[in-house]
Amino acid sequence: MKRTCSLLLVVAALVAMMSGCQSINSAMTPSSRVSTDPFDGTTTVTQPPVSAAASLTEDWHTLGFEWTARTPNQVFLTPGVQGIDNIFGLEFNVAGRMISASSASLTTDYADWSTRRFVVSYQDFVTIATAPIVKMKVSGANSYGVSSFGTGTSALVSKKLPTFLQQVQAARGAKGR
Repeated sequence: MKRTCSLLLVVAALVAMMSGCQSINSAMTPSSRVSTDPFDGTTTVTQPPVSAAASLTEDWHTLGFEWTARTPNQVFLTPGVQGIDNIFGLEFNVAGRMISASSASLTTDYADWSTRRFVVSYQDFVTIATAPIVKMKVSGANSYGVSSFGTGTSALVSKKLPTFLQQVQAARGAKGR
């Protein structure tokens, strides 16, 4: 009995530490921000890339997103893969519905993380951002990786989506859209 209680205490402590780490991780990663273009006064909402994998067993991808009043019916997505790798495609599986993002840049940007810019419709983005589980497929030249996120997961990007959507909705409302 004593051993069972000790084991339960250890498990409870680990669960508490893990949930605390998620909160700290979310607080220490970049959050979305609203900015105004100094050239034409256009409002932009940007979420820098953060981890988009709900599990350590998945491919480690990042995902960032940006909305601008210049193109109010589109959201730009920036997936990332670790290392130097070409990114050719981005697709989402939302409850069996496939959403393919269109390329919005000519090439992959290379650094510690390779990233490329894609675009989806605002409505498709809302579908992705509000789904309980989303599988994201990032395609390279000869392979692809899959990670998952969504309102029903603990993926870091899932914690960033509600604030981003609120900021975009407020900016769209301010412009009469």
